[in-house]
Amino acid sequence: MSSQLSALRTAAARIGTTLDEDTTCGELTREAARQAGGTAALLRLTTQSGVEYEAVSGNPAVLPDARWAASVTQEPPAPGDNRAARPAPGGPRQALCVPLATNGHDYGTLVCARDGAPFTRLETAFLAFLAEHAASHIRHAREHDQVSGIVGKLQRALLTEPAPQP
Repeated sequence: MSSQLSALRTAAARIGTTLDEDTTCGELTREAARQAGGTAALLRLTTQSGVEYEAVSGNPAVLPDARWAASVTQEPPAPGDNRAARPAPGGPRQALCVPLATNGHDYGTLVCARDGAPFTRLETAFLAFLAEHAASHIRHAREHDQVSGIVGKLQRALLTEPAPQP
């Protein structure tokens, strides 16, 4: 138990090392691929480009079709579970789709895939924790960007105002 907790702490420490969202996403997929022994990527649903994987770590050929993963993420969760672990269509590959969400903020889906053995409950819980941890860092990064933008606008406004005359 303590070795699992230690592994979880070590893995979590590798995610969210900066306030950059893209860096955090890459850190998440690298760690998830390492933990899953396969490939990991983020799936974000956008109206502009449709469905595509981002921040792929590992062999992209192992990932299931992005449309299939998107359809899995749209399904209502099973009672008591907010993740979907199931065989991907077209072969012996296993895929796990975990929400990249925290406190009501949804940032996409972490998709992990590998050949062979199905994901265990412990692996699923471990990857779900990492996804939630990363989502928290993404939320912080976005809030930091927003506050930095406001501060920059205020500074520019103060610099452009004429100084009061005595």
